[in-house]
Amino acid sequence: KTYIRNGSLREIKAEYDIQVQDASGITIYAQNTQTGKTYHTVTSFEGDFQLKLPAGHYLIQIRNDRYEITNNNQEITVGNLNQDTPLIFHYKNKDIRIDVKQF
Repeated sequence: KTYIRNGSLREIKAEYDIQVQDASGITIYAQNTQTGKTYHTVTSFEGDFQLKLPAGHYLIQIRNDRYEITNNNQEITVGNLNQDTPLIFHYKNKDIRIDVKQF
């Protein structure tokens, strides 16, 4: 039996950043800490994702060069405890730099 865990990526924006980021295609990895088997999924444009995992203890992480993930390597337990708390990863875009000039 597999269990579904939902999650999302949330951007930490700079003060003057109003641009909407495309968070699609980022791979989320879930590694079973007991067996070592790895599962993965990808994010939608809004940064939402869904993991389908068998019961066990998992290390959830994101490996990419586009964004700086501030709370990477989250540990979860999947099983009969019916934990529906969504996984939320916060990220900062490395490429955007905003300079404010006063006249």
